[in-house]
Amino acid sequence: MVEVFDSNNRSMLKEKFLVFSKTSAAFLKPLWFEIDRWSEYTFKVTLDDKIIETYTTKIHLLSMVSIILDYGGDVNSINIENVFLE
Repeated sequence: MVEVFDSNNRSMLKEKFLVFSKTSAAFLKPLWFEIDRWSEYTFKVTLDDKIIETYTTKIHLLSMVSIILDYGGDVNSINIENVFLE
């Protein structure tokens, strides 16, 4: 589950994704009309109702937030980062 909150902790997006090994999912719906590029947004990612990771960043027109799940073996982790597009 991915949730996005604005700087006032107002929920802007709550989406559940089903992903399997070596697959990906993307949320392509643009939020640009609701996003203030000067404000910070918090991304909360929950994996199997167990692992929770949060990431706070500003969003720019030339960037995207990337969420990578490392799920399996001895290590289960969530990596969230703001990636600038070239």
